[in-house]
Amino acid sequence: MQSTENQLEQQHLQELQNQKIQRYQQSVKQGKLVIRDDGELRLDYINNLNIQQLIIEECKFVHQLDNDIIKQIHIDCCDIQTLQYFNLKNLEVLVIQEIFWKPKIDLDYIVNFPKLKELTASCSQWNLSFLNPCLNQLTKLDLQFNRIYDISGLQQLTNLLYINLSKNLITDVSPLKNLKKLTYLNLFQNKVEEIQSLEYLVNLKYFNIRENNNLVNIMFQRDSYQLHALKNISVLSTLKNLAILNISSNEISDISTLSTHTSLWQLNISYNPINNISELKIQLKLPN
Repeated sequence: MQSTENQLEQQHLQELQNQKIQRYQQSVKQGKLVIRDDGELRLDYINNLNIQQLIIEECKFVHQLDNDIIKQIHIDCCDIQTLQYFNLKNLEVLVIQEIFWKPKIDLDYIVNFPKLKELTASCSQWNLSFLNPCLNQLTKLDLQFNRIYDISGLQQLTNLLYINLSKNLITDVSPLKNLKKLTYLNLFQNKVEEIQSLEYLVNLKYFNIRENNNLVNIMFQRDSYQLHALKNISVLSTLKNLAILNISSNEISDISTLSTHTSLWQLNISYNPINNISELKIQLKLPN
């Protein structure tokens, strides 16, 4: 029986070779298959292979892929515009990288991956309309290097622990306010205007808001909201579990809010017009 299965796997691999694939590496015994192709790839040939990790590089189109075993897929430098042909009900990790110069990929079909736990995608997305409440097992979301300006939809994924939205066009982060389990949040190089909505993320241990030069603080004064030119981080006062904080390259002048953050062990406040760090000398035990 085992010999028959091995013969079938070898037959499938031979069929892959016959598709004029320029180069591929395979180690089915280790549960991993790497394919590089310069044309249309018919993945239906590997539907019966016993692999848990599939890596696809430089292919132009993917035909039907139905597999209940594959748990990880990495798609690199491919001209794939839809996930419509991927039927992977046990997929846990999806990585789509280095195609941000290609036409935008349609991620609406990730609803076909109900067990997805980690999603990484750099593929010219503008918003998060593809997110669906059925993806409630997602714990890691990495969408750096996109064109995202609207993150509506994130509020329904309350099991998220890790979010990387660096190098996008985000101005409003209020959809994050109910993600109480978050421990990692990276908003590097966006256009964030306020962070008051983040004060309830009490489990944050890593927070990077570097190079958000539009960041301001909304203060309540005389029964009306007024926009103040002074940039500040008073909203961080409730985030007592922060261990790593990067707020460099902003226009923050007062960091006294951080004087009670005893969990901080790494802090980057460079390139800000800060006048006084004397209180932090004690808390962080900075060298003189």
